[in-house]
Amino acid sequence: MSGLIPCSDAAGEIVSVGEDVTIFRPGDRVVSSFHARWFGGRPPVGLMLESYGTGSDGWLAEYKVVSQEAVVPLSDSISFEDGATLPCAAVTAWNALSGSFPMRTG
Repeated sequence: MSGLIPCSDAAGEIVSVGEDVTIFRPGDRVVSSFHARWFGGRPPVGLMLESYGTGSDGWLAEYKVVSQEAVVPLSDSISFEDGATLPCAAVTAWNALSGSFPMRTG
């Protein structure tokens, strides 16, 4: 899709939360979730159409409004720069171990 804000991975700080947000508060350090609404099992049809930077605006913005499922906590021991590399790398590693053709020993 053209015209979308790019980037599927990000790290940053929570600036404000809505009244129904229960797991984050302003000042929390977070990293983006690659597939924010896929919680397990087989990937839903159209998963990539909902992915940030592919089917909806990505993370290359100063501020972004997202659901609390769209981010996960980032340890204070990890820089924002390093944290921003984790979502895609983690999904790639997970896919290599449990995807359609998982890697095996030998």
